[in-house]
Amino acid sequence: MTSFVPPTKNAAWEFGMSLFSRANTQLFQSSPTLAVGDVKISKDGGAFADTTGLPGVVGVQVIVSLTAAETNADRIYLTFMDQAGAEWTDAAINMYTVARNIDSLAYPATPGTNIENAVWDATTAAHVTPGTFGLAVANSGDPWSTSLAGAYSVGQAGYILVNYLDAAVSSRLPTANISLDASGRVDLGKLVGDTAAASYLSRASNALATGTASTGCTTTSITTSTVSPTVSTQDQFAGRLLTFTSDTGTIALRGAMASITTNTNGGTFTISALPVVPSSGDTFVIT
Repeated sequence: MTSFVPPTKNAAWEFGMSLFSRANTQLFQSSPTLAVGDVKISKDGGAFADTTGLPGVVGVQVIVSLTAAETNADRIYLTFMDQAGAEWTDAAINMYTVARNIDSLAYPATPGTNIENAVWDATTAAHVTPGTFGLAVANSGDPWSTSLAGAYSVGQAGYILVNYLDAAVSSRLPTANISLDASGRVDLGKLVGDTAAASYLSRASNALATGTASTGCTTTSITTSTVSPTVSTQDQFAGRLLTFTSDTGTIALRGAMASITTNTNGGTFTISALPVVPSSGDTFVIT
């Protein structure tokens, strides 16, 4: 529906009102009778004249419709005076017109295009006024091809770019302590200054066991579907700790730890009490 708020200059306009009953001024007049000469208009303080047409009436509603010629003024003054003088009381309305109403603000010059799209679809070539944001954006170009300014002080972002990132990043690494093996992996021995470090780390990781719970678990007993390395001996893992992984399915068990008192060669672990019963698929690490 077309908006008529506020009234637009030199455009047809419509609004509704009510007239008070002369018999009881506390009530609106139902179906007021309007005749030629009852409704007059003055534009910008000029002489009064009859409106082009009489308002429509629906119950207590009086629907006033003005033509574009009648709204072609900055200020419009309407009077309602019952020439018969017996049915409804006099009334007057003073209003000011605008260049654009609410609909015009939502849809500017290009029909069907809202302000947001009109702004973002504007060409940068149209922004040429010095000192405006539009010109700054138009002249910004590719930020990665922008030359850095002169000298920067310690603590400024520019100082890092100019003094530390002016060459390949690899050239800034302490190459004396870092090298890669044939597979492209960091040589841990050189990194920590101990040639046996990688071997120690490998041994430590190989000492870990991983497993997945199966059905039939309780808070003190875990049956498994997989254990690596394979459980082959009674009490093979007795005295070690079983810790559920941080991404295991049962949220209440994430990070939960229990000590292993015994295990069967089939992979069933007897443990200290857990807070909840593990579900099939829960994963754990034995350390």
